[in-house]
Amino acid sequence: MNVWLLHVGEELPVDENPRLFRYGHLADSLSARGHRVLRWAPTFQHFRKQQRFDHDQRVEVNDRYTIELIHSPGYQRNASLARWKSYRTLGQRLAERIERESPPDLIVTGIPSLEWCSVAVDYAERHNVPVVLDVRDLWPDIYLHLLPKTLRPLGEFALQPIRNQLKNTCRRATAIYGVSQSYLDWGLAHAGRSQTAEDRVVPLGYHRRQLDPSELDAQLADLAEAGIRGDKHLCLFAGLIERMYDVETIVRTARLLEERRPGNFQFVICGDGSKLPAVRRAAADLESVKLLGWVMQPTIQALLSLASVGLATYTAGAPQSLPNKPFEYMSAGLPIATSLSGELPALLRQHRCGTQYEAGDAESLAAAVQFLVDDQRYHAEMCARSRQLFLERFDSPVVYADFCDSLENLAGLPNTRTLGAAA
Repeated sequence: MNVWLLHVGEELPVDENPRLFRYGHLADSLSARGHRVLRWAPTFQHFRKQQRFDHDQRVEVNDRYTIELIHSPGYQRNASLARWKSYRTLGQRLAERIERESPPDLIVTGIPSLEWCSVAVDYAERHNVPVVLDVRDLWPDIYLHLLPKTLRPLGEFALQPIRNQLKNTCRRATAIYGVSQSYLDWGLAHAGRSQTAEDRVVPLGYHRRQLDPSELDAQLADLAEAGIRGDKHLCLFAGLIERMYDVETIVRTARLLEERRPGNFQFVICGDGSKLPAVRRAAADLESVKLLGWVMQPTIQALLSLASVGLATYTAGAPQSLPNKPFEYMSAGLPIATSLSGELPALLRQHRCGTQYEAGDAESLAAAVQFLVDDQRYHAEMCARSRQLFLERFDSPVVYADFCDSLENLAGLPNTRTLGAAA
């Protein structure tokens, strides 16, 4: 079958040392099954805030996988008017561009961007093509969490036209997928209907790249020069340093434990974002905190091999449910400390591979990380359970095989995985 994949925010094969996310893995899995994939993406690279090309560009990844890049203005801040303008331009340009292509057999379009989802649903209706609306982000509700509580009623009013567009788009989708049950329920609520057999949860999944021994040794040597050797309980945060991430509490926790248990813990923070300068100032006098900024995937893999705990730290009320970062930690068999409520802590409790702390409370996070590492035997058992959970449910081959199966079923095609096994 011919499949279109639409999403605005991932790294692509054209990027330098790209890390594949949801649609990168899905595109590879579909093309490996013999399907043709046309992937639509912007020229602007969301993570690195730079343009890939200064014009529309078509890239042939292989003989069954093509990327159409649409040029649009960029932006420097995630929560900004410039980003809204960029998405609006992308929507207008996509609506023009897709009319030049032959209709596919199936469309998968991810939130965000709602503008692209609306264009995809409009096109699918006109050409009688099934379309999957994939809820990866609670867009635009996520913006409300960036506002002070006193301004949220005003934010609700301002977002109402976009909410109406969201409801209209959800109602017309053939099927709604979500990266978690709560995200799926959110999409169904906007569609005004109950879950059907076509609607499903497909988690984000994670693909862990195994470094060869020489590359791992080189990475470990670089980390050792930076004072990161794994001779302490290393607590790792790797992610965005933005408003919804509880990074300041990591620094305050490090200060507490530096005073109470000097030399026992090390906190390594990887990532970039608007709060990084403030975090640097807060941690300037702390020996136990290492701020590495944005690092490449090989460095993350080396850090995972040294770490004792993965930190999934979010501010109070953050809307994330099952983000991809915990799966990255699980791939290395790390127990997890999280401030999220809902699905992630429930999963950690069920499989006994992590614990929950109170967002913004350094005493609570300190107690959590001590609980996870102080009993060596229990720590080893948690590590084993974390790794097993990853392999069974969140490893990329498992997740994307099921994703492909569901799309083939939706398109009314035989399951190519089953056919391949039978052959």
